[in-house]
Amino acid sequence: MLRVLWNALMGPTDNGEPDVPVDEPDDQGISVESNDHDSEIEVPMINIGMANKITGVPDSKNKPNDVNGNATADIEETSDDERETVEATGIITAFDQFGGKGVVDRQYQFDIDKFSEENLGKYFQLGSKVDYKAERSLSQPQWEMKFLKLHESKVEKINRERIRHRKVVAQVKAATSEYVKVEIGKELSNLSIQIPMGIVRSCSKIYWMSGDWMQFNLENLELDEPEPGNDFTLASDVTRGKISGIAPLKTKTIVGKVTKCKRGLLIDHSIYFTQKVCRSNCIFPEGTPVRCTAIESSNRVGEGKENVNWRAILVERSRFLQYTASDVDMDADAVEWMTDEYSYDIVSRHKALLDDKWGIKITPRVIRFPPVTTGATTTKTITISNTAASIIRLHKISCKVDPSVCNIEIKVPSKYQDDGVIPFLPNMDMVVDLKCHALLIGKTTELCVFTFDDFQIGRIVVVIGQPEGETDLEKNAGDKDFSIRKEVDINEIIADRDRRCIKSSQKIRAPFFSQKRLPAYEVPGGMWEVFRDMDEEKLKGLYKNALQPLSYENYKEKFMVSLWFEEMENQQIRRQYDMTGVVLTKVGEKYTFTAPGLQDFQPPVNIRENVDVRDPENPDGCRYEGTIVKLFGDQVTCMFSDAFNLHYTGFPLNVHFRLGRSTYRRCHFAVETAVGYLGEPFLFPTTEIRVQNPRIVVLEEEVGQEGILEGVQEDESVGDNVYSPTESIFPKIIAQTRRNLMQMGSPSNAVADLQSRRVSSYRSRFISNTAEKPSCTSVILRWFNEKLNDEQKDAVRRIIRGQARPLPYIIYGPPGTGKTVTVVEAIMQNILPNTNQYHPGDFLRLNGFLRSEQAVPETIVPFCTDGEDLANVAMHRLIISTCTTAGQFFTLDLSVGHFTHVFIDEAGYCTEPEAMIPAILLAWSKGGQLILAGDPNQLGPVLMSDVAQNCKLSMSFLERLMVRPLYRRDVDRFPKEKYNPLVLTKLVKNYRAHPTLLKLPSRLFYDDDLESAASFEEAHELCQNPLLNTILATQGVPLIFHGIQGKSLRERGCTSWYNIAEVLQIVAYVVVLKSHCGLNSEDIGIITPYRKQVDKIRFALEHAIMDDNIPKVASVEEFQGGERKVMIISTVRSVNDNQVEKNVHRLGFLYQAKRFNVAITRAKALMIVVGNPHVLSKNRYWSQLLRYSIELSAYKGCNLPVDFCPKIPEVFAEYEQDKKERELARAEEEKTKEEVQHNLLDNNDNDDIVDLDF
Repeated sequence: MLRVLWNALMGPTDNGEPDVPVDEPDDQGISVESNDHDSEIEVPMINIGMANKITGVPDSKNKPNDVNGNATADIEETSDDERETVEATGIITAFDQFGGKGVVDRQYQFDIDKFSEENLGKYFQLGSKVDYKAERSLSQPQWEMKFLKLHESKVEKINRERIRHRKVVAQVKAATSEYVKVEIGKELSNLSIQIPMGIVRSCSKIYWMSGDWMQFNLENLELDEPEPGNDFTLASDVTRGKISGIAPLKTKTIVGKVTKCKRGLLIDHSIYFTQKVCRSNCIFPEGTPVRCTAIESSNRVGEGKENVNWRAILVERSRFLQYTASDVDMDADAVEWMTDEYSYDIVSRHKALLDDKWGIKITPRVIRFPPVTTGATTTKTITISNTAASIIRLHKISCKVDPSVCNIEIKVPSKYQDDGVIPFLPNMDMVVDLKCHALLIGKTTELCVFTFDDFQIGRIVVVIGQPEGETDLEKNAGDKDFSIRKEVDINEIIADRDRRCIKSSQKIRAPFFSQKRLPAYEVPGGMWEVFRDMDEEKLKGLYKNALQPLSYENYKEKFMVSLWFEEMENQQIRRQYDMTGVVLTKVGEKYTFTAPGLQDFQPPVNIRENVDVRDPENPDGCRYEGTIVKLFGDQVTCMFSDAFNLHYTGFPLNVHFRLGRSTYRRCHFAVETAVGYLGEPFLFPTTEIRVQNPRIVVLEEEVGQEGILEGVQEDESVGDNVYSPTESIFPKIIAQTRRNLMQMGSPSNAVADLQSRRVSSYRSRFISNTAEKPSCTSVILRWFNEKLNDEQKDAVRRIIRGQARPLPYIIYGPPGTGKTVTVVEAIMQNILPNTNQYHPGDFLRLNGFLRSEQAVPETIVPFCTDGEDLANVAMHRLIISTCTTAGQFFTLDLSVGHFTHVFIDEAGYCTEPEAMIPAILLAWSKGGQLILAGDPNQLGPVLMSDVAQNCKLSMSFLERLMVRPLYRRDVDRFPKEKYNPLVLTKLVKNYRAHPTLLKLPSRLFYDDDLESAASFEEAHELCQNPLLNTILATQGVPLIFHGIQGKSLRERGCTSWYNIAEVLQIVAYVVVLKSHCGLNSEDIGIITPYRKQVDKIRFALEHAIMDDNIPKVASVEEFQGGERKVMIISTVRSVNDNQVEKNVHRLGFLYQAKRFNVAITRAKALMIVVGNPHVLSKNRYWSQLLRYSIELSAYKGCNLPVDFCPKIPEVFAEYEQDKKERELARAEEEKTKEEVQHNLLDNNDNDDIVDLDF
């Protein structure tokens, strides 16, 4: 399998090993190999290009090595009747400088003066290593030296080439009709040269202007001595070299809008352009969507002489932006292009193109090449017949084929090969051979066009490339068993509920202090019957308002029913993993058994959950409850009651893994409490806001070194006494806290120290000491994080003021906008002013009871507890936990309103009942506030029950609030903020992604509000790296849409899909990114929606890279909140072209908008999408990504759908142009004939005239 993968990826050599180019890149990553090898690294596809393009150097497997490990020249002796020749690398073993003679390898004599000139001033000496060629005849055995040169090692050769071929960076200072004057060096070293315009035009098609940055190569620099230098400076006279390869220093292609039109045109406020670069000399008014190609250039434009760093060299109207725009006035051509009628016209014309016409018949109608291994060649024969009664001429046969996909060679009979036009006589047949060289994995459908006098006939050409490793990867993936489990009988679950249970008497930990126990909230028996029968009428009889739209009146009922449906669904899923015939092995007081596939159980099995076992021979017998104390791989260790220990003698048992119910109970309790405590204004805010006095008045903002919130006491007797806490910024506080905790020995000591400083009354520990009237009413705000942008700072100010309390405040944070950073700043600003001294025990992370201790990062262990002493945990000023873990405080019977602030990060990812768990602990009547940070356009809660989803349990509290009028976007009322700033702040500056990657999600999901603020190193540097040009479809565009029509398959008994063609293509990209572009595995992430595809990709990567450190391969859910410099997306699903329409409804999982949004917003510098464009184009969002890629020239791979493919209109336009040219040529021919005939008539008339004057 490994051999096959490497052959497919890197190309086989004669000895089965991948070839390595002789010339290596220099320190700056610029290849110094010859121009003949420039195309040999372009291997973005698994195709014959990988087998042939990576190689291209002579095979050196049989060559001896020199002392440096370099392959020497072949020692080859060829004999004929006259001469014997030896070519080798040897050592000068004798050297007489005065006599002018020397000897190589004690045998081959040479004259020193004869060969000195060939060594560029270098001198021979004793022991020098040389390359030589010697000859002798059979009649004269004395060897004669024909060639002798000092041997040059690989390192020496690279150094010499770096001197001869120097990359130079320069800025254009002036451009005239005769020359371009440039200044050398990125730092502008005042070394200027003038490049003749003839050289500039021969090397570059760009119209250069002052301020443009260019790079070019200097070749044939003949230097007496190597001079030090780098890529940005020249230490010698540049006029001694030959200039070649002039190109822009940086380029990019974007779509944007014209944003300024006064004395300077800009695109997106950052790219300068002039009217000369607009296609067809169009005039684009402000706001026009355009597509532009730009180069790096330093210019000052506009009345204010603003600095811009890019200049456009081509500007044309953007079809993509017009296609997605709703606020742009479009011209008639653009409107026509967007309409369905236009697409229908293209499709209908394409369909008509495939019909036979005018008596010409071409068979077969579909040219299907047999499946062929990538890199191999196959042949297909077609027949052209003329059934008409007239002569019809064939002008040309052309195949519109992407050369990176396949090569098709057309061969007509030899007697017609020299003729430009082939006349078809009546009843004439001609056989044409088509030879196809497949390069792409998967299927592609190309178009072959036959052009006749006045019509065209097209034929579809189907090519299927099969990689050698496909079968091996399918057989040897070593995947785990994901077979579908048995169907579960709901009646068995109902019966087990009534079965007597003997609970485990073993205690694995000391009991918590529990002043209050939550109700069980068991699923009612009637609900199980509803679930079994899926009877809507029976549900209405039990809970008549459960199916009504959510309101304050049915809030409790609807959510409790939804939670029950979700719990029943998960119980049924867990029942699929029930085991029979299990024999427990006793180990001390515990029992162990093996559960195959345990790590893949859904929902996951956790430590301290319960298992039920019963004797299958006694159907009416009781069941015994055990507690899981250890999980290791597939091994489960349990503890049971004493009754079970006495009863069990090693006979087989039926085992059922019980579903933990703690989370469900806490959700039920939170929903029930929220209705009475939080009330309707909190749960269902109206459009009216009762503006409160600010909790704290922010007087002014200062940017200083200390991240503090200084408060002036309201009591006038305090005078100038201003609160001044410790002089530490936030990172130092954290470090000091950690050191203090280490000195204390354990978190419990910190808790004890804190407890000694609090009121000793037991009851007072559980009563919030928040004052009705805040003591700190005015502040000078200083930032812990001084890099916050305006929107982030505004959100923090609003939270501090809390003028809309008790209404929840929302930090709307699209991907990469820093919502978590904003939450941290708001937390710190709200905590520090409440006390005169910071104490290390005030911060604590509360872990879940079921969380494994090994899963906690070592750096935060001193700050963690799992709630063994909740009474002390509750006394901390800042407690960090998940929503459900916060439900542990319910058992303490805390007074309502214990916490002043509750911050929920990623609030869009939890259900509303889960959000209510910490919300009901909020002191909202005492000025407290709930802050929700998240994005409703990303993935929401993960639910298993379709019924629960239909009941809107999948809609988070954050998302539900944002569709209410108060939180809804209102540009008319709030033209600057776009939302009511009292209750919501939207963060718009994205610090993650390249602007090109940000454009599409911004338009589709975020009202085109997002602004790119990513650093050059993080987002821009990669796509400007010359090494990345080997895989980019367009230089400077950090997007690749790689179309592959593979097969989506499922193994027997498995519900998950995989696609081998996409797996191998992804492996190819990863290999190139790691080997040629210098990226690490940590820089690359791979997203795929199917678990089976995850396993296939991991297996292929491990065997292709031969390293355990492979890039992360995971689902969309696992990547939410994460990012990578390069993201590769595998969409997996693929169907035949004629089955796409009828299978679209089955692809809902792939077509989900939120899943799409998360997938395309993880990449920072490069995104590669691998999938079937024919399937993805049927979805609104994926089709926009496909159009966007096409507009940026970022698409590569198989053929596009007809209505997306730009080649189809080109075929028609080319034919119309050819037709016009033929008509003009025909008219010119007729005109010429008429002139000739007229001249002949004139000459005939002149013969009868006599010239008397002669």
